Amino acid sequence: MEEWPSKNLICSRSAKRSDSIYQPRQRSDLWSKHRINLSQEFVIGGYVPSNLGLDSTIVGFYRGKNLIYASRVRAAFVPATRRKVFDQLKHLTTAHCPFTNLPEPNSGRCGQGLTAEKMKVCVWLKPEAVAQVEFLEWTSRPPPAHQVHCHARR
Repeated sequence: MEEWPSKNLICSRSAKRSDSIYQPRQRSDLWSKHRINLSQEFVIGGYVPSNLGLDSTIVGFYRGKNLIYASRVRAAFVPATRRKVFDQLKHLTTAHCPFTNLPEPNSGRCGQGLTAEKMKVCVWLKPEAVAQVEFLEWTSRPPPAHQVHCHARR
């Protein structure tokens, strides 16, 4: 049941209480809509710093031996999570960018691209930590659409 919607490009499903009746042209709390997300582990190769430790993580994936930049992930970071993830990552700092496809020539349609100018504020990490990221879909080129950071681990 879980695989069918994502294979057929369905992004949400509706559910209702079994004892409810259909009421045309009326909204009620007896029906709910649930988004269907994809999920994947990404390597954390850096972060954008903030006064709370970090603002967003910079993640990618391996293609052969090359670490490819995928996206900056900021969604789902509340202040406590920002500090916790920062504490997990701060000891992995390195002077060199681990991504082989950076800098990007422009910031792209959604502003997620990492140009040489944007890279100046990034803190780079040894690619030893992994983040579980949920997202709606892969687009024709990274980044995945509507991503949400779930958790990080080493």
